[in-house]
Amino acid sequence: AGIERLLAEKNAPYMDIFALAKGAQELCEVIKVTDYGRWTMVKAANMKLTFDKESGIIVNISGGGCPDIPYLHVEMVDKKLDQAPRPKEFGFTLCALMLDRAYKECLSLYRGVGEKS
Repeated sequence: AGIERLLAEKNAPYMDIFALAKGAQELCEVIKVTDYGRWTMVKAANMKLTFDKESGIIVNISGGGCPDIPYLHVEMVDKKLDQAPRPKEFGFTLCALMLDRAYKECLSLYRGVGEKS
């Protein structure tokens, strides 16, 4: 496998490599949208991003527990969705990846092209 080759090239020790269980990838694709009147919250895995529907301003980011989320919170909250940095550009954890998925859905909803559920 590609990862085994890369680890060998870098002389990086590892114990074992496990494939994702069938259906595990689909868990990463689950996005839930909740309407709170003035605000919309989008949850992707354990990450939540809430924005003001009229202004598009990000009002809260929560979830995770990864070390890059506090930094992303500072960089994104109080900014308009279309002016905030993408989480995947500055974060490198699974939390940042899920926050990026929530961000993309929020941006689509704000622009009027996302699915409202």
